[in-house]
Amino acid sequence: MGERHALVDTNPVANVKRPKVERKRWRILEPAEVPRVFKAFSDGRARRVFLTLALTGLRRSELVGLRWRHVDLVEGTLRVAESKSEEGERLVALPRTLADTLAEQFTSSPFRRLLGVESSGRKSPEPAPLSGEA
Repeated sequence: MGERHALVDTNPVANVKRPKVERKRWRILEPAEVPRVFKAFSDGRARRVFLTLALTGLRRSELVGLRWRHVDLVEGTLRVAESKSEEGERLVALPRTLADTLAEQFTSSPFRRLLGVESSGRKSPEPAPLSGEA
């Protein structure tokens, strides 16, 4: 920028090489590890979030957008409304384990957010009622 505006003759960092940032590779859980990790969570909400991610393959951004209106416990499906797929929406089958877990959550508190997760990954301070959802 300084060169462009004739403030300096040469760019002092023109020949500097950027340091290589080592990217960490995610380690994917083996199927046998999923129940052990699930049991390691002491918080019920964290368990539901983990189970949903592990059994559906949802992205974090898709998880944040989930609402009860997207869940069909009778049909055993989950509609991902804010998907990165070409259609922008997709239907995901709910494994029985997850459907039972979500049904239990709905029975105990149907007016709370489905999983209570913010985009930052933190717990929502006070889950919003379904009627107030966007």
